[in-house]
Amino acid sequence: MKTVLLLLKISRPKFWLYVAGPYLMGYMLGIKTQTELINPLFLIYLCYFLVPANIFLYGINDYYDEETDKFNPRKKSEEYLVQSKEKKILKPVLAALSLLSLIFVFLQTSFLERILFIIFVALSYLYSAPPIRFKARVLFDSLSN
Repeated sequence: MKTVLLLLKISRPKFWLYVAGPYLMGYMLGIKTQTELINPLFLIYLCYFLVPANIFLYGINDYYDEETDKFNPRKKSEEYLVQSKEKKILKPVLAALSLLSLIFVFLQTSFLERILFIIFVALSYLYSAPPIRFKARVLFDSLSN
């Protein structure tokens, strides 16, 4: 239970729609009939983009930003500050979510969908993780967002 609460804090629930929203909008714009809203894959992906994708995105951020987050005032009031000891919990979760994302790549029905999903996962990782860390490079920070 403690791990689940930690992961929910890391996922930043107030930002869940930042990730799920674009998926939902794209899906809505692409459907031809309302019956596609009860497609099990739609619901699975919606759940993925609501929580696991947010844990992955913000978990990578928190894992690699420990030193700078100590000085971030939002981490003291609005967001959760991951402690060093909690990174031991976070690392296998991030590995499992990477594997889940890889599985989802193969569930895509078209080549374009696979490429778009790979881009999402890659940008989620590379935005915060070394050696690239898009967020540390002004132009790439803007482009990747």
